[in-house]
Amino acid sequence: MARVDAALAIDQPVRVIPALIASERAMPNNYNASLRLAQVESDVKHYDDAVAACDRGLAHVTGPIGRTWLLQTKAEALIGKGDRAAPRHVLEEVLRAAREIGTPQSRDSNIKSVSRMIG
Repeated sequence: MARVDAALAIDQPVRVIPALIASERAMPNNYNASLRLAQVESDVKHYDDAVAACDRGLAHVTGPIGRTWLLQTKAEALIGKGDRAAPRHVLEEVLRAAREIGTPQSRDSNIKSVSRMIG
């Protein structure tokens, strides 16, 4: 996360992609490594790579918060890519995952955020 924050602070997120790819390879069962990579790939408009990283993370996610983050990142990448149909389906999945979050504040915050994206 620190690498991502630092790269974003200097407006050069592409610089951390190789390190994030290495982290994901080193921790293939850690959804968080895939999430961080997907977020940066999406930031630099590498939408197909972002979607692929989300899918890899979803294969290893352990709870509703992580699932929500990955699905929301995937939906944002699909929107950025110009896909009209897939984001709606993914956002519906995000809402289902967000409703499973046990902490009311986190659950409600995520549901509001996704509801705004759906429109």
